[in-house]
Amino acid sequence: MLKVTLLQKLHIMFKVELIQLQKKVSNKKQIHVLFDETTSLPCLYPFLFLKDELRFQSLSTQYADLSALKLWYLFWYQKYKTSFCLSFYKLRNYETYLTELENFIIFLEQKYKLEKNIFYIGADESIDYGRISANLSSIKKFLIYIIPKYFQFSEFENNIISKEELKERIDNINKKLGNISKNNPKDNNNKFIYKSMNSEMIKKMLEIINPSMENNKNPFHNKEYRFRNYLIVYLIYNYGLRVGELMLLTTSSFKKSIITLNNPKEETGRYSLIVINSEDDYDNRRRSPNIKNEDSKRIINLEIDDYELIKLYIDKIRKNTNTDILFTTLNSNNNEPLSYAAIYKLFEQIDSKMKEMVPHYFSDEYFDAIDKITPHVLRHTWAYMTLSYYYNKYLADKKEISNPLELAENELRELGGWSLKSEMPLHYGRRFLVEIANFRNLERIRKNRQG
Repeated sequence: MLKVTLLQKLHIMFKVELIQLQKKVSNKKQIHVLFDETTSLPCLYPFLFLKDELRFQSLSTQYADLSALKLWYLFWYQKYKTSFCLSFYKLRNYETYLTELENFIIFLEQKYKLEKNIFYIGADESIDYGRISANLSSIKKFLIYIIPKYFQFSEFENNIISKEELKERIDNINKKLGNISKNNPKDNNNKFIYKSMNSEMIKKMLEIINPSMENNKNPFHNKEYRFRNYLIVYLIYNYGLRVGELMLLTTSSFKKSIITLNNPKEETGRYSLIVINSEDDYDNRRRSPNIKNEDSKRIINLEIDDYELIKLYIDKIRKNTNTDILFTTLNSNNNEPLSYAAIYKLFEQIDSKMKEMVPHYFSDEYFDAIDKITPHVLRHTWAYMTLSYYYNKYLADKKEISNPLELAENELRELGGWSLKSEMPLHYGRRFLVEIANFRNLERIRKNRQG
């Protein structure tokens, strides 16, 4: 018998579907849409939100936000016996929606049920408040979009509220969840502090996946697979690519610079990696990768040796196929672009071999151990190494620099495809920040002892 989910038991009236688009409609081939199952139509305001905001985000972000909205719409229907869209159209008092956010939290705590005279908000230690907080953040984005945009046409002019005020009001509600989450054992049972590897771990990983056929440590037995998988790991680790960005690379993503025409002996900036969405007609992957956002589009200079490594793969390893996608299955009968599942499967094999050979890297006995090796961990590692390099470079600069960390963060932000206001560079480089803080603290202690 098939496993029936809780939402199926509730006969949920809303669903998130992946829709295939024509090229002329969007620069993406797929988008997620929230549907009302009763009418078989898209929910109005989530669709407008998708059209104006979400369609520029990655498919995973679309799915996460619309899945949260699906729960919001379910909550609203259970409580008011009508669609949120209809309520929003008729009721133009935004205070109602802010008040209902706290009731929505209780609804999530109660596993999608509305029961009278029950008020949890932190009472149940088995509840994942981190997940509830993520859902609330998605609802916040939605309300910040629809309320200022569509209330401006309301007859209730005194009910107009700015995006800033809305954000502050909802953030205050989310702070309660943050405080609960800090004290919730479920959210504090992670044994591993870091998501990045240190230089010793990286050295060991590269040793294990060395593509030489004489390397009996390599978990991949086929010569072609070894070369392709090594190149995948190498590009993520050295150039900070997101897994979706890696999957979008084509044989045309690597280009020469005009500088090679003017000065053939110039060694820097001769070749670049272009990170953009693919327009490949033969990319039929069910879960289509996309650029995360506009800031993710970027040009990254390549080392000449790395360009030659890629060229060798294209000329000698990659098989002829209709698709221009760089990384394919290497199957002569069905040479298709690698899927997310295929990418994560090869990382699982690397992770398994690493745990077999160096188990202490993954042991919770050590504070600097890691949980597992994934593409995301390699991006964290790249951020840690890059932030460290730029910080020390600016620190050693003869010119007087007031804030080397800020300059290093800006470099990382540009290379990693983050927006100017994003705090992610420092989040990804956390291992380096902890190392610097501890180094300075021990330095202070030693100086105090010396008198």
